[in-house]
Amino acid sequence: MSISYQFDLSHLDPDRTYTFHKRGRTYPIQRHTPASLAAAVSGNRRLGAARDRITHYVADVATSPSDGVVIQAVRTPVAVDGPKGPGTQTYNQLVTFAISVPGADSPLNDAEDLACALLFLHNNLANLSDQQDFTVPRYVLDTCIRPNAGTLAQQLIELPIQGDSWIGDPYAVRQVSST
Repeated sequence: MSISYQFDLSHLDPDRTYTFHKRGRTYPIQRHTPASLAAAVSGNRRLGAARDRITHYVADVATSPSDGVVIQAVRTPVAVDGPKGPGTQTYNQLVTFAISVPGADSPLNDAEDLACALLFLHNNLANLSDQQDFTVPRYVLDTCIRPNAGTLAQQLIELPIQGDSWIGDPYAVRQVSST
């Protein structure tokens, strides 16, 4: 069995190389053509509603009913400083990620999926009170994350550019200009 995923990478350079990573495998991500986009959204209401934002896709990602919940990621190669000088190593920069749930996978990966994955991985963000009625997580999702998901995604994309310095690592990675 296999699945195809659609991506909203409209805030990124459309000519960069992107790869999809899931269950230890890497798949090339393709930029949509008008024909491939029309075929992808045909018959799917969620994809049809997001048609203007969908820019890229990956086809034939291996899947199985016995698959567990995993993180899936989109990455792009970035030249960084290495032991042999500036720009001598390649770092696979994280662009976005989502949680893959067998049987419930959405073919669309967008900023909302990223926000939900962040909450999944950092559940302390979801519950800011001692109440057990889940009103706080719903409020945070509806009023903070969903309206600002694009900004949040952009901020997360910029973290690797800062290297590890944002978490206090003395050996920060510096991005090398591609010009």
